[in-house]
Amino acid sequence: MEIGILRENPLVHYPREMTAVFRGIIREAVVIKTFDNVDIITLDLPAGLRIAGSLPKGSIRVQGGQLALEDLSPARFRLLVDCSEISAGGSVTLPTIPDVPADFVILKYEPRELTLNFIPGNLEESTP
Repeated sequence: MEIGILRENPLVHYPREMTAVFRGIIREAVVIKTFDNVDIITLDLPAGLRIAGSLPKGSIRVQGGQLALEDLSPARFRLLVDCSEISAGGSVTLPTIPDVPADFVILKYEPRELTLNFIPGNLEESTP
């Protein structure tokens, strides 16, 4: 951007140009936001097994562009638990995997792992 310099005082002399040039880079603000009460979802739970009790809620802290974060629904953030390796009932500790849109950097998420108790039965049996 080029701006003209005003000569308000005849005693002040500018030996060069009568304009000043300003240069800058405009970038979107980057913000950090924590999403609490994030759903934890199980994937590939074998037929004939279900989880005893209910799953807790989690939290995810992400970094990203301010406009993108403001326009995003909190429902787009969740934690996944891969149950595909479970073959029998019992207590198993599994890692959680954050599932967030690609434009964001994951800074922190909790819980990092869950201890789940798998029991015989179908998911429909646990629903009232």
